[in-house]
Amino acid sequence: MFWKLFVSLGLVVFVLLSVTDWVFTFTLLQTHPEAIETNPFAAACLEQHGWTGLAVYKLGGVLVFVGAIYLLFRRRPVVASGVVALGCAVLLSVTTYTHRLICDVRRNAAENAYLTAPVKRPVTTGHNANNLPVPERCWFAPDSPAQTVPNFATTSRE
Repeated sequence: MFWKLFVSLGLVVFVLLSVTDWVFTFTLLQTHPEAIETNPFAAACLEQHGWTGLAVYKLGGVLVFVGAIYLLFRRRPVVASGVVALGCAVLLSVTTYTHRLICDVRRNAAENAYLTAPVKRPVTTGHNANNLPVPERCWFAPDSPAQTVPNFATTSRE
């Protein structure tokens, strides 16, 4: 009874991880055009039949796995539970890796957006007009940029 419950829960987790893997793959490939599907069979299904083809491929893989576990469970329940646990562990590692790639893509996009965004500075008319905690002039900077850059147009050359 214990092994039947363990295998059943393991298969539910396997199905959920498979759906999560498909969603993460969809998200990664849509948000990062340079990313590719590394599984050659899944890539062929995606290329020829689109996202529905990839979903059917994933569904086929899940059905084959569930069927194999069912046949194995009838003869050796302990081995079937081990195979389910191994299958879930492998799929969890793939899903975790894809999630990390998605996070890296989003972090890079946020950094690029931050670096290319124009700098917005408050408009002040007098000393600290917006009640900002920052002084108008920094103690280590010169009074104006003109003092640091020599004006070569007025310098006489001999």
